[in-house]
Amino acid sequence: MATEQLPASQFAVGGQATLADHVVISTKDGFEEDGEDKLTQAGQFKCALTYSRRLTKSLELELLGAADVTAYVVGGYTDAAYASTVAATAIWEIRSVSQTRTRGPVVLALELVSLTDTLA
Repeated sequence: MATEQLPASQFAVGGQATLADHVVISTKDGFEEDGEDKLTQAGQFKCALTYSRRLTKSLELELLGAADVTAYVVGGYTDAAYASTVAATAIWEIRSVSQTRTRGPVVLALELVSLTDTLA
């Protein structure tokens, strides 16, 4: 009897679909703003100005067999969407990366920030 090869899209690991070289274990979305507060001549608060708002993402990845750990470095970029709710946000800068598991499959904790500003 021949074995049957099913498409990978029918499988999930930890509730997440497996991607090319990793599995997303957990993810947390956020945002960061750049701006300043304007003051009156008397030094009282007048208004707050926001210049940019970018999405942030904290996630854990389990790297699969052929994945290269050295591909994830601080200051590097990744173009995986990571199931983002904003489809246009597909390029992320890696702010920090650390290996959280020392035995078994490699698990990385990543802090990402989007290169796309969400303010129009």
